[in-house]
This record gives sequence, structure tokens and C-alpha cells, in this order.
Amino acid sequence: MTVRQPEVKEPGSNIFSRSYNRALATVQAGSWSLEKVLFILAILLYLVTHLVKLDSFPINFVPDEANQTMLAVDMIRDHGLNYDQEFLPTYFVNGNQYELSTSVYLQVLPTILFHRSIDVTRGTAAMATLLAAISIGLTLKRMFKSRYYWTGVLLLIITPAWFMFSRTAFDTSLSTSFFAAFIYFYLVYRTSSPKALYPAVVMGALCFYSFSPAQVVMVVTGLFLLISDLRYHWQNREIFLWAIGLGMLLALPYVRYLILHSSGNYNHLVTLRSYWVSDLTLLEKLKQFGGNWLKGLDPYYWFIPNNMDLVRHIMKGYGHLFRLSFPFLVFGVILSIRFIKSSPYRALLLLLVATPAGSALVEPNITRQLFLIIPAVLLSCVALDNILRWLEKKRVSFVLISLILFVSMAGSGGYMLYDSLTNGPTWFSDYGLYGMQYGAKQLYGEVKTWLSLHPGGNLIVTPSSANGTEVARFFFNDPLPFEINNIDGYLHEYKPIKPGTEFVVNPDEYRRIIESSKFSNLQVDKTIYFPNGTPGFYFIHLDYVENIQQVFATEAALRSMLLEGDATLPDGTPVTVQYSLLDSGQLSYLFDGISNTVTRTKYATPFNINITFLSPYLINGVSLHVDSNPTRLIVDGQSLSSDTPLHFEQQKGESSDPGDMVIDFGSTYQVTQIKIQVFSIKDNEPCPVQVWEITFQTP
Repeated sequence: MTVRQPEVKEPGSNIFSRSYNRALATVQAGSWSLEKVLFILAILLYLVTHLVKLDSFPINFVPDEANQTMLAVDMIRDHGLNYDQEFLPTYFVNGNQYELSTSVYLQVLPTILFHRSIDVTRGTAAMATLLAAISIGLTLKRMFKSRYYWTGVLLLIITPAWFMFSRTAFDTSLSTSFFAAFIYFYLVYRTSSPKALYPAVVMGALCFYSFSPAQVVMVVTGLFLLISDLRYHWQNREIFLWAIGLGMLLALPYVRYLILHSSGNYNHLVTLRSYWVSDLTLLEKLKQFGGNWLKGLDPYYWFIPNNMDLVRHIMKGYGHLFRLSFPFLVFGVILSIRFIKSSPYRALLLLLVATPAGSALVEPNITRQLFLIIPAVLLSCVALDNILRWLEKKRVSFVLISLILFVSMAGSGGYMLYDSLTNGPTWFSDYGLYGMQYGAKQLYGEVKTWLSLHPGGNLIVTPSSANGTEVARFFFNDPLPFEINNIDGYLHEYKPIKPGTEFVVNPDEYRRIIESSKFSNLQVDKTIYFPNGTPGFYFIHLDYVENIQQVFATEAALRSMLLEGDATLPDGTPVTVQYSLLDSGQLSYLFDGISNTVTRTKYATPFNINITFLSPYLINGVSLHVDSNPTRLIVDGQSLSSDTPLHFEQQKGESSDPGDMVIDFGSTYQVTQIKIQVFSIKDNEPCPVQVWEITFQTP
């Protein structure tokens, strides 16, 4: 007779713990280690947080995103040509400057395969940013031998600035992703496989072409790494020289761009109002460059919520970097200094310092500084790995640490997704053109509905929902089945309103309609509300009042009237000025040297400004800071040393922001009077003119 011995159980043992231990032993014994499983789960979480409801957050869909797809659409239609008839161009025009490249080519295949939508455009860009997540994880694993390399993916997910921009189609996140891949392959080259320098050069070139500030970032980064690892490059000089040859080959498209558009980079700096194209001395420019560079390394800017960036580029209540990662970043920097003889540590330190260079040429903002996120995440995770290894030595379970850390970081990522989708739409209340630019999907969805209910109807839609027409083109086929125009064209001159015409206006335009007293039979047919419940757009129809012709005739007479007043130029010169009637601002704002004080005409274009100097004044040019509308500038004067009147004209197209129009006289003249006319034409309609500043260039 066999006596069955009672089963001896370990203290605290139960069926659940035994199952867990067996499963863990199976995982650890096989090819699927716990860290590999967590890395894959982190990648899956990255995809979830970056693909769920892409059309809902960020709540806007702006021209910089729509233009990626529409340029791809036009290039496919034109058999690989851009608007300048260049085949497979290096750069495409975005607004009024050449700056888009890789991001347009990225959208070509999705444009061919799928129906055009926000989800497809943003989803394509978001999938490309997966390259950054994978590169960070592999860098931590291969170069820093981290068992917690999956934390790099999770920390990237919960980095607020990255979370926001990597859910858009902006070229900044794409370029930063290539930058992360460049770092990975370069460090592989430096630590184990010299031939990895070839893919590093390719990734660096893709980064360079993807975003204009990346050109500076890659040049500075390349210079730093060249000097830092000069001995290693010499030891592998054959591969290094072949890599230089590959780089020169990849630079050929840029050389072609410089040949075809020799002034393209200069005009870009002018558009961005860079101090490098100002009258500052070289020393002053270098000082500002250094100051802007240091701003990009300011922990306050990165970790504390701020209002220095556009509200549509901010996650309210969050810093640009994950706030709790600050001590880890500091520790990571300390470790890099301690192990500075080690190339990977030294490289991270150099990369952290190099990345703000891309934004230092102009006023820094988060889109131009996104590159810093990559070395910041790597340094933080390297520090975290060192701390966790110390805990392991104190006999804290690797499994326990990993599971607690994964759940905590993944939970933070899930909360960030929930918070942005639930509360993001009401974080800010400025939904207009200079705020959130809200309404692309909502407005044009209602436009489609109206057009389907009124086939052949005449619909005029305000351009104020987005800065440019590319967003409208994104939702409709060419030609647009409606007109994009501003109601101001009907407010400032008589234009017959066809029977059945429907206008879509924003609240400010609706207010101006009411206050003008020029319309009758006004009826609101539909209202689109902003996320906070306030009216965003009105679908209306209306008629002119019966005596409208007389009203406009009276206004025309008033428009020709000029007020007169005294002012003082920034250099102390007194002048007498005759100027058009103003709706806002005052005469002194034109000459106060302050960039945020603006004057606006009461009536439509032009803004007449006749300046009389009390004594002869030497002048060789004039600069006006004007709004983003297409603008024509005329300057007339009479030189005391010449019988020929001075006459200069200049025109500019629409821009994304207000900017300077500069007329160089080509010589110095002694004048007693200058007459300036500023014509602002928005969508081929006259509208009031805004001028921030008038500056005379003197010898």
C-alpha cells in the first residue's frame, strides 16, 4: 500500500503565485525576456497613444499640416513637378517660403492609397515618429546596456511636447525622429560597427531636409562629433572617407536648390524676421545668437508651464518635458560629465548642447527646439537605469521594479491621452486665427452639408478659420465649390449680393455686420459652436439696406479725409503727419519703436501717411512692419538735390505672420516730405490696413 505524502507548500504559496512563477520562468528561459516583452508593449502603447482619435487632438488642423498632403497631391497630378516646374524638387513652397521636403514625399503613397483625411495625414506622420521611439530604446539597450531600455519609449510618450507634436503632421516631429535614428546609428558606428556610419549619414541627411532649423542642428552636431571622436574617425578613415562621399552625394539636391533659389535662405530669414538680416553689428548678432542658444537650455522653459509659445503649441498645465524627469536629467548630465571619456556619454552631452542651435537664428520656440527632447530623454533614462541597478544590488527584485515602473509610466501615458482628448478642447478660449485656429473639420463638414442641401448655391466662407486656403483644398476637390472671402469686401464697397447667397462669418465679422448698419433682413441659419460653448461660425444670409449706394459714397468722401498731428521719430526728430482716419491705435504708435503697438485704418485701403520734416532730413530707405495680408507699398518724396521726384513701389504676398517691407532707395537723399501709401488686399478684396511701425533708414 502506497502512502501518499501530503504536498509541502512554500509559505505564502498558492495557485496564482505558482502559475506566475512558472510563466515568468518560461519567459525568462526562452527568447522572450521580460525586458523584450515590456519593450514591445511600450511600442504598442506608443501606437495607441499616437493613433487614437488623431482628428480630435490637437483640436486644430492647420495649413502647415494640410499643405504636406496637398503638395503631394499636386506633385502626383503634375507628374513629379512642383509649381516652379522642378522635377522631384528639393523643397516645396509653404506659405511664401521654401521649407517643406521629406514630409511631402512621405505623404505621396498614403495619398495614392487612401482617401484624404486628417487621420491619414496625421497617422502617416505619427507612424514615422515610431522611428524615434525605437531608436531611443535601441540606443539605451546597445550603447548603455540597459535592461530597462523600454523606459525610453515610455518617457518619450509622456513627454508633453513630443506627445502633442508627434500627433500632428508637422515636419518638426519627423525631422526629430530622423535625428534620433542618426544618434542611434552614429553610436553604433562609434561603439561596435564602423559601417553603421553609412545609415547614420542617411538619417542625418533626412533630418537635414525635413525641417529648416535641422540644417543648423545637423551642421553643429556634425562639427561637435567630428572633433569629439577625431581619433576614432582617423582609425576608421577609409569608412569615414566613404561616408563623406555619401554625404556629398546626398547633398546634391541641396546644391541644386541653392543654384535654382540662391536667395531662398535669405528670404526665409527675412520672413522670420531674423536678427541676422538686421542692421545690428556682427558682435551684436553673435551676442543675440548666444543668448537665444542659452534660452534653449533653460530648465524653466522646458519643465514649467509657460506662455512663451503659441497656445496651440502648448499642453495646458504641462511643461514641455515631463516634470518628474528633471532630477533624472540633471543626474544624467552629471553621469555624462563623470564618464566623459566614454564616447556614448560624451555624445549625449554634446547633443544636448547642440540642439538649441536650430532655434537660435530667430526667436526660439518649441517647434524649432523639439530636437532637444531626444538627448534629454536618453540622459534621463541613463540616469534612471543607474538608479535601478543600484536598487537591484540592494536585492530589490528586477521583476518587481520593472512591473511597477511600467505600470506607472504607462498609466501616465494613458492619463495624458485621456486628459488631452477630454479637456484639451477647453484648455484655452482663444479659438481664432492667432489662437487655436479651431474649426477646420467642423466648419468644412458643415460646408459639405450645406452644399449638398443647396446644389448650385452660392456660399462665401470666411478665411479666418485657418491661415491660408490649403485647409479648404484638403477637404474638397479643385476647384473649390464655394468662395473663400471676407465679408469686409461687402462692408467697404458696394458689391451686388446674388439672391440665395449664404455667408459663413466668425463672431468678430458678425459684430462688424451688425455695427455697420449696412444690411437688412439678416438671418442666422446655423451656428457652429466652439468647444467651450461660445459661437464660432454663423451661416447667414442678408441684403443691403435700400440707401446703400449713398452710404458708400459718404464713406468714400470720408476715406479721402486726412487728420493731422505731430509726432517724434525714435531718433528725436519732430515731424508733422497727415494720416487716414483710424479705427484703433494712435499716430504715435507708428514711430514709437515698439513692435506690439498697432494702428488700423477705419476704412478700407489705402493707409495714407504724409510725413513732413521740419528741417531737411537725410534718408536712404524706409521700413514698414505690416500685417500678414498681401500688401502693396508706395513711397513718394522730393529730394532737395534733384528735380526728379522719388518714387518706389514694393509688393509682398500673404505670410503666416506680420512682417517687414523694406524699400532701399539705393542712395542717400535730403528730403522735407515723404508720402507713404499702404494697400492691403485680402483675397482680392480691399480691407482696413494695419501698420505696426515705420522706420527710416538713415546714413
